[in-house]
Amino acid sequence: RDGAYLMSGVTFQALLSRRPVENAIGQGVGTIITDIYTTNQSAGFDGTTNQAIAAAAHGPSSGNSVGRYGKDFGSGNAKVVTGVDIYGANDAGYLNGYATVTPILKASNTDPTTTSWTGTTIGSITPFTNANAILAKSSLGNSNSTAYRYAWIEICGTSTCGLAEVVLYETT
Repeated sequence: RDGAYLMSGVTFQALLSRRPVENAIGQGVGTIITDIYTTNQSAGFDGTTNQAIAAAAHGPSSGNSVGRYGKDFGSGNAKVVTGVDIYGANDAGYLNGYATVTPILKASNTDPTTTSWTGTTIGSITPFTNANAILAKSSLGNSNSTAYRYAWIEICGTSTCGLAEVVLYETT
């Protein structure tokens, strides 16, 4: 037999072929948006997951309790963002000033830099303890089905913040 039948002649393989596929959005797609990751700003979307804080996207929080870093995909280029991978710096993690990090994936069709970063929560990463290591974390397979022009990760605390890499995913 080609596969076990689950219901009225439909195979497991046929069901899998109907499932949406998550693909990484190209690191060069869109324009970076951020509020505090101002040093080495492009480093968080350069494809390098293993780098020190000096080379990673980073910056002081300037009194913010949250740092935001993401993409503007451009007018007419909205994406159905369904997930994210994040990587802390290999020598400093996320440097967030808190022992526990709780990243949230958000999106909007309105420029968040002009609306105090309000947006729809698409997903989150289970809270984890920061450490001086890469600490790769993922939030994939979120049920978002709405296309958004802007997508970003919210992370950080009250001290210097750093991200070695961010990978956004879309359903195709």
